[in-house]
Amino acid sequence: MQPEAQLPVIALMRFDDKSKEDVIAEMRGIMANVLPKDAEAVKQGAAALKSLGAEAEPVFRDWSALYGRWKAKQLFKKVRPDPDALEELFDRQTAAEEQQSRFVPLDRDAIQKMQPPRDRVKDVLPIEGLAAIYGKSGSAKGFLVEDMGYAIAEGRPWFGHRTKQGPVLHVVLEGASAVPARVRAWEAHNGRPFPPNFRIVTQPFVLTSEQDVQQLAAICPPGCTIFIDTLNRATPRLDENSGKDMGVIIAAASRMQRLVGGLVILVSHTGKDAEKGLRGHSSLFAALDGAIAVSRTEVGRSIKIDKVKDGADCSEFEFQLEVVTIGKDHDGDTITSSVVVAKINDTLPKSKAAISPRIEYRFAM
Repeated sequence: MQPEAQLPVIALMRFDDKSKEDVIAEMRGIMANVLPKDAEAVKQGAAALKSLGAEAEPVFRDWSALYGRWKAKQLFKKVRPDPDALEELFDRQTAAEEQQSRFVPLDRDAIQKMQPPRDRVKDVLPIEGLAAIYGKSGSAKGFLVEDMGYAIAEGRPWFGHRTKQGPVLHVVLEGASAVPARVRAWEAHNGRPFPPNFRIVTQPFVLTSEQDVQQLAAICPPGCTIFIDTLNRATPRLDENSGKDMGVIIAAASRMQRLVGGLVILVSHTGKDAEKGLRGHSSLFAALDGAIAVSRTEVGRSIKIDKVKDGADCSEFEFQLEVVTIGKDHDGDTITSSVVVAKINDTLPKSKAAISPRIEYRFAM
């Protein structure tokens, strides 16, 4: 028998003690780290996935979409299953990278010259990384996401915290029909137009689809802040409570973050016991650079800075939803929506004055 180090990648994964669903989910995560660069790469990917059976074909279709769906489909039919093909594909694509090591050992002088991390929302969220905003249904986390996004797009303070202006993309995967009313309410309340640096996407998006990740990243300006709203809708067929599935989710979110060089914020829910915080496997919270919990009680709503990487957390702020009338419907009934209003205290800005964009970022269309 060969030593374990020489076995094919698929064999090393020890699929024999896993369900078919677990195997497919794990392969989806692995393939997210491999690019379908050319026909030979796609052929090797097809051979490797076909060795797992017909159930792996959807994984192959998602992964190879950039190569061409029809060509990929025909190739999957013709290719012979080969469990060694995945290892060959990894070897082929990493050979060029291995010619020069990507690892650089830093000495003291080099460490001292490193730039300190910068914040997108000062003392709350970094300018680059992975974060989450979460709360129970009805906590108004969707309104809060938009309020934060507008603040970043305009470069104005958010709950008393300075922001670094930048482009913002809100991927709305549930409740998209309410977006026009919310935008009109915000404009009416603030007396100025929707920020040009804030954009919204309402098309379906799957975080674990390499094609979706690449295409979404391609429309974003560098350094973009992306809200994935919600994590559950962006990860169909995956179990947030599974360590394996959550590993796939974290890898996919990190991949998106690296492609845009900015901040990816996952909008999620609390579990059945809200006191235990963010829903899902604990590895997600551990992977975050920042986290904000949104809650609603009998006396009002509040946010808690639940995690700040290398900083102080546990700050809490109260806010309310203010109803705004935006017009009449076709029956003559009043149309309303709401906006976030921070409860004013000595630490929060009281002015609603517009802040003219110092930079207008260009999104690809």
